[in-house]
Amino acid sequence: MGGARAARPRRSGYRPRHVVRHVRHGAAAAVRAIRRVPPGLRWVAAVAILNTTLWGILVPPFEVPDENAHVAYVQYLAETGRLPSAAPGQPPYSPEINATLDAVGFPAIPGHPNNRVPPRETQRRALQALRQGAPSRVGSGDATSATNNPPLYYALEAAVYRASPTTDLLTRLALMRILSALLAGATALFAALFVRELLPGTAWAWTAAGLVVALQPLFGFISSGVNNDALLYCASAAMFFGLARMLRRGVTTKRALFVGLAFSGGVLAKATMIAFAPAVGLAFVLVIAQARPGTRRAATRAVAYGIAAVGVPVIAYALASKFAWDRPVWGAGFAPAATGEKAPLIADAGSIREAISYVWQLFLPKLGVLTTLHPTPDPPRTIWFDGFVGQFGWLDYGFPVWVYDVASSVALAVIALAGTTLIRRLPAVAHRRCELVTFALAAVGLMVVIGLAGYQYWLVSGHQRFEQARYLLPLLPLYGAVVALALRASRRAGPTLAVCAVVIATGWSVYAQILTVLRYHG
Repeated sequence: MGGARAARPRRSGYRPRHVVRHVRHGAAAAVRAIRRVPPGLRWVAAVAILNTTLWGILVPPFEVPDENAHVAYVQYLAETGRLPSAAPGQPPYSPEINATLDAVGFPAIPGHPNNRVPPRETQRRALQALRQGAPSRVGSGDATSATNNPPLYYALEAAVYRASPTTDLLTRLALMRILSALLAGATALFAALFVRELLPGTAWAWTAAGLVVALQPLFGFISSGVNNDALLYCASAAMFFGLARMLRRGVTTKRALFVGLAFSGGVLAKATMIAFAPAVGLAFVLVIAQARPGTRRAATRAVAYGIAAVGVPVIAYALASKFAWDRPVWGAGFAPAATGEKAPLIADAGSIREAISYVWQLFLPKLGVLTTLHPTPDPPRTIWFDGFVGQFGWLDYGFPVWVYDVASSVALAVIALAGTTLIRRLPAVAHRRCELVTFALAAVGLMVVIGLAGYQYWLVSGHQRFEQARYLLPLLPLYGAVVALALRASRRAGPTLAVCAVVIATGWSVYAQILTVLRYHG
């Protein structure tokens, strides 16, 4: 007994070495995944990150739409650990954000294209006085249009906010913009990988299509700011890639989980992602139906994992919203409201027939039997096409008129070339019709959700417009696919067309950035 060694009590609780081991394994897996990506597609991601970062440098603070509201959400979450909530009758945002908005001249700029940011020295003195006053970083908790958004994007940005080496709000804003730029790089990469799954035989087509997506000006502008759209775009691009891979190569547990997590991650970033639920559901049904009899049970099990990857996070968020946070579950992500509260999707007024008419006119040419409902003439051209080509700021500046005219001709040429490719490969297209139906359903689902949200806002706002071209950017992978199909219309001229496409996209982006400099500083 005396020589026996006493038993050492077993340690329990937190074990840092285990955490470090898991982090190392995760980092190693991430490095292996990056190495498996073709070098050309790594350049796609790098170009998107650099381009979006440049946009973030050129665009003054809070001049990306609703950036003030999104920053307020992040700050309130980071400072209090609580999600924001509407506070009628109290000023929104924190005193620090409101004072900073005044210091950088924000109130006089959005909607006033002739107004520029104040001179640097004026801003410096105002910001110095602000810092000496040390205004509170915690306000009423009302983040206006962002208040009821799901929290995933803001939780990521809150980590960046807290990790900042300084407490200066504008420095924190710059660091948070870098996270959005990284998400833009991932978006462009997933879009290029999606094109590779659709057109696996032509590496130059994937790369060119990915670069065209990476350099799209509206995408670069929106993703340069603190805006939960950045995570929505990334999640939707990942979902499209996962769907294409699963439908083309067959379902496995990893592929189904990837699709499910991409979808649920998008839903927890912005409720607009729910628009893709029918497409994801159809894809899961198709991969089970297409499985060979001997593998159908395994396919069903894999799909069950994918459904769980959707259901568990989304249900957990819904329950937490209802019982822990006492806030709307899907109150945000559709139409903004000035009070910070969201109206229900189904309005008290209006009718199903009028809603269908509104959605039709929003995306398709108006039929003679329909009553004109939109405050904007010719919405398909004015809102979607011209907006996609480029309307920036708080929709208060864009390109000269001739640019939109030239762009319409280029777009017609691209569509004609893409159509030529599809016609020439009609047997292959027919063989892959299930994929096409799935992606078409995703596009239609997004349009319907945008249209219904727009109709709801049209009712409650007194017939005002809410739609913006950025709401269609979750379909960027399909845009890249159309470009790639156009480039493959001619095998001999394809590489030359690819170079031309990248040069045009580069010039398009640079021109938009020059206009941005002139808008705010010129």
